[in-house]
Amino acid sequence: MFLELEVNSNEIIQNSLLTLDPEASLSYAFCSDTSYKPDIIDIIQDTNLLYHEATFLSDKEDLAKKTRHSTAKQAALIAKNASVKKLIIGHYSSRYKDISLFKKEAEEIFKDVILAEAGKVISI
Repeated sequence: MFLELEVNSNEIIQNSLLTLDPEASLSYAFCSDTSYKPDIIDIIQDTNLLYHEATFLSDKEDLAKKTRHSTAKQAALIAKNASVKKLIIGHYSSRYKDISLFKKEAEEIFKDVILAEAGKVISI
């Protein structure tokens, strides 16, 4: 659509005819090397993408608390309660040989879970 105007016409033109709506802004939160801390929920509310550590599975919740880390379940609870769009979990303990267990545990609470892996590219 083209508008033809005289330079000195003094005609008022609606802004919507001259501009486009901006693209929606995107937000990202990064919670790593941290214990389960529900009071961050207000800070990361409605974030598009949340990275949250998940060093342990819930069977090691006591160890997670002792070492000031989080479980996959706790990361998913943060994501769910903060209404984030996507959750990336990572920082896995080397005691686990099958990291797909982290995704499985987190998806019991929050559906859109991505496993962090070296070199992985994630689009939002």
